[in-house]
Amino acid sequence: RVILKTIGAMLPQKKFLRIHRSFIVAVDKIRSFSRQSVTLASGQTIPVGRQYSALLAERLQNQK
Repeated sequence: RVILKTIGAMLPQKKFLRIHRSFIVAVDKIRSFSRQSVTLASGQTIPVGRQYSALLAERLQNQK
């Protein structure tokens, strides 16, 4: 059984970010974000886990 943590460790950290215990997203596909959710370029909205929101905000602010 492969868990998300293992998959996340295989992905390039600069291109992917874990935003929830169930989701890893490609950073360049994020259109907008808040502390509660991320909207992808496809229009899909994904929840952001509480423990990941600060890291998400920091990472995306540093990308600008």
